[in-house]
Amino acid sequence: MQPAARRKYNNIFVVVLLVLGVVLGLALRRPTGTEDAKHLDSYRYKTAAVASDHQTCSTIGKNILKQGGSAADSGIASMICVGLVNCHNTGIGGGHFSVYYNRAAGTAFSINAREKAPLAATEDMYVRATDASTFGGLSVAVPGELQGFYQLHQRAGRLPWKDLFTPSIQLAREGFPIGGALYIAMDQNKDIILNDESLSDQLTDGNGNLLEEGDIIRFPELAATMETIANNGSSDAFYNGELAAMIAAEIHARDGIITTQDLEVFEAEVDTNPLMIKLDDFKLYSSQLPSGGPVLSFIMNILDGRPVAIHCFGAKVRGNITGIFYNNEMDDFSTPNTTNFYGVPASPVNFIKPGKRPMSSMVPVIVIDGQGDVRLVTGGAGGTTITTSSALSS
Repeated sequence: MQPAARRKYNNIFVVVLLVLGVVLGLALRRPTGTEDAKHLDSYRYKTAAVASDHQTCSTIGKNILKQGGSAADSGIASMICVGLVNCHNTGIGGGHFSVYYNRAAGTAFSINAREKAPLAATEDMYVRATDASTFGGLSVAVPGELQGFYQLHQRAGRLPWKDLFTPSIQLAREGFPIGGALYIAMDQNKDIILNDESLSDQLTDGNGNLLEEGDIIRFPELAATMETIANNGSSDAFYNGELAAMIAAEIHARDGIITTQDLEVFEAEVDTNPLMIKLDDFKLYSSQLPSGGPVLSFIMNILDGRPVAIHCFGAKVRGNITGIFYNNEMDDFSTPNTTNFYGVPASPVNFIKPGKRPMSSMVPVIVIDGQGDVRLVTGGAGGTTITTSSALSS
């Protein structure tokens, strides 16, 4: 893009959210003239572009913009949807990192809504039960997803909080066709699903058969939970009160140790001075530790990494009452003398402590040029390969 063309875009807002390894990028641009590079018209958009890993969710994000919503509104609404249609690897039972850039102000901030270890967690809690860090209630870390969304909405949202949930609540109640990604995950975990009453209730036809790709699936319990959160006007309903008690009880029933106190004291962290890496005339914004941002800063000149997809349904725990699929992010901690799901050996820096966040490879990225215009929005899925894959794409 020529320097003159760069100045055509007066107002750019970009938000990147990584939720359990899933990336969503959104850019809002308002041109004052015609596009100069005609060969780029096939992927240029005059007003906005929304990208998520499901078409339905991207459409929801687009519609939020049409209603007058901000990039943050669109990103949140899109990711609420992704947590529904791709419930195997993201959702309100997990956590995320996000980065937001405001072109007009030339500022950026990041949000760390990574899950935390429960207050009753101990360094050696998985020494004699390593599988418990991956499956079941003991593998569930305190979810940060919704509080992270709310912090973003408070700082950059425009529409009412409730409006961001409405499309997904309707989708959950009325149903939608099972997509390829969700079906592959279901098929890979078939035995676990068929032998778990709660997962089976949601993901089978009632006769012991997995639902197929293209079958209509509904989430009535999750719809009711999202409606409670939406009507509250904030994320507070998830972390306090009746719903929080239900969440703690569901996890406890599967041998978890999360309590209502864990939920009540949880806080997402807002960083108004996010990681910024200078690359010649470009600036790369990302999130600080415990994300993969600092590691990315060291490997930007090393092009390495092969993305892989991990399908796991988190802890294999679904709440019977809330319909929430819970994370298994406790496995991202290190346990003395063990290796985790990805084959990573234990590191004392990442040993479990109460209220601590585990290290993560997730790394949301926004790259801007010398004029302050956004040139790249990226991230990725793939566990420990996320950081290197993001470096490759950057």
